[in-house]
Amino acid sequence: MAEPVETVEVDAKGEVTSRYTLVNGLLEGELTQFGPGGSVSARQHFHAGVLEGEGSEWSPAGKLVSRAQFRGGLPHGERVAFDDAGRLEQRVQFVAGKLSGKAEFFHRGQLQTEIEFLEGQRHGRFVAYGETGHPSLACHYKEGELEGEASYFGPDGKLLRKANYAAGELEGEALDYHDNGKVRERSPYRAGKLHGEVQRYRKNGTLRESQRFEQGQPAGPLRSHDEQGRPLPA
Repeated sequence: MAEPVETVEVDAKGEVTSRYTLVNGLLEGELTQFGPGGSVSARQHFHAGVLEGEGSEWSPAGKLVSRAQFRGGLPHGERVAFDDAGRLEQRVQFVAGKLSGKAEFFHRGQLQTEIEFLEGQRHGRFVAYGETGHPSLACHYKEGELEGEASYFGPDGKLLRKANYAAGELEGEALDYHDNGKVRERSPYRAGKLHGEVQRYRKNGTLRESQRFEQGQPAGPLRSHDEQGRPLPA
């Protein structure tokens, strides 16, 4: 068995930039990298030249930037990252180098997005949050494409729109809402295009306008309706 060779690298100023061990010319054990002034900037673990176990990075100020788990040279397990203020910026899961499971992304410490992944693709629940902390979008993905019901919300948490997707395209009826909760518009879709009668309503719930579409194109006149929802003369 070859003897381990302790190795230290220095820059032109004589400052240590890295410290590691080689066995048969391959990294073995801990690799430590240093920034200006000798502060640790990164620490990783290797076996036979391949990343294994935990790896961490630090800023020049000594604050933790990221921490991740590796297996066979690939991210495997949890990875967390932090902003300059030390606040959590992301928390994700990997399996064999691909995002899998729940992923969370933050801005200034506030949760912005929750996404579920499977083998590197969005697959499952997706929720985006606004500045007020209320969800702004809640939907589902299947193999990287929108699938099923998607709901959109205003900053106050009120429902603004509800739509359905199939293979990433709008499909079926989409509903838009007034701020009083009543339906503002009904829009039928087929394969991502308006197809059928679009109806727009007043805040009191009476029909205001209607028009038929086929394959995304108007297929009839825009009809107006009176306060009782009855069609007006053209």
